[in-house]
Order: sequence, then structure tokens, then C-alpha cells
Amino acid sequence: MPIPSNTSLTISSQEIRTQSSARVTSITSDQVQGDYICAGFADGTVRIYDQRVDRMKALVRTWREHEQPIIKIHMQRGGLRELVSCSTDGIVKHWDATQEASIHTVRTTKDRATSMSVHEHAPVVAVYVPHLFLSPPSPLLLFLLLPMHATT
Repeated sequence: MPIPSNTSLTISSQEIRTQSSARVTSITSDQVQGDYICAGFADGTVRIYDQRVDRMKALVRTWREHEQPIIKIHMQRGGLRELVSCSTDGIVKHWDATQEASIHTVRTTKDRATSMSVHEHAPVVAVYVPHLFLSPPSPLLLFLLLPMHATT
């Protein structure tokens, strides 16, 4: 929908230092107020930032458990507590933002995963594995049931 020419539009932006030399490969934020931003990186790290504080101090937590680039990170609806990440090697990790380490890890494939999606209201994660090395190619869509807290 076009914006009428007699209205003003204010766009707000804020820089947050990633404190990483690796590129961001996936990004998400909490859906309640948007104060927290989660990023997955090409070096396999997962980082949480709080954009309410000074940009040089915004990094809240860093996890270094994935060994391959992150293809998707998802913050569960309802706030900052739970996250799910997936790396290119098909490793899915379930995180509690208050913990120092992942709370669940699932290897979905020995091949390469290319995408992941998390259901908004159920503890279901889908991971796509192309299986390009099979003849003929045989893509798989894998569904996982993670013990996540109930969401509203």
C-alpha cells in the first residue's frame, strides 16, 4: 500500500556490533518486544544480543557447539527463553537462553541439511535434507518432536 505524500515516515535503526569476524547466516528476534536479537554465524556460533543496552555491550551470550555454519535459528514465540538452531551438517540444537550449553542435540542426517523450520505453536521442527548424493536424488523432510515448553 503506498504511503500518502502528506504523511511523515520515521525509520529507526540501530547498529549492534556482532563481535565476530564470521558472517551472519541467520537472524531472529523475540516476537514480544524485539529487545533480543539472536544470530547464527558461518563459523557455527550462536549469539544473543540485547539491543536495549549500549551497542558495544549488547552481546549477552555466545554458544560454540555447532561445528558447521548455521542455516537457521529460531526463537520460540513468547520471549527469549528457548531457541532452536540447525547447522549445515544437520545438527539441530535446542537452547535455553539461561543455560551455558544446549539442552538437546539431534543429528538429523549424515548428509547436508539446507533448511529448517519450527512450528509456532507445537514442539515440532522440520529439517530439509536434499540427499543429492543418492541416485536418483531423493529429498527428505524430517520432522522432530522437541520437548519445548508450551507456547501461546
